[in-house]
Amino acid sequence: MLLACSGESMLMELRYTDLEERYRTRLLYASTPEERSQCEAELASASQVRQTWLALMEEADAVDWSLEETKKNFSEITREQVRPGPRAPDHSLLGRCCYLGAKHERV
Repeated sequence: MLLACSGESMLMELRYTDLEERYRTRLLYASTPEERSQCEAELASASQVRQTWLALMEEADAVDWSLEETKKNFSEITREQVRPGPRAPDHSLLGRCCYLGAKHERV
């Protein structure tokens, strides 16, 4: 989740800044007190997007840090499962050369 959020961070910042600026401009051109009041409320609502995004980023960062131990465990278990055993084929370059040499001698 953190990767998705941080990948979108700059784009999201541009979006909410643009949104705030549009409502600010609209407020500048409000002609009646009712319209001005409505524009102020809309600007306040649009400004909440920034706080919501920043809170989401903080939460994603906190979750990422809380999963650090789980990630280490997962990596270690995966390494153990992938680690070749005594009967596993030799995938090294020398092992493959020896295998091809032995196969060539049989032919």
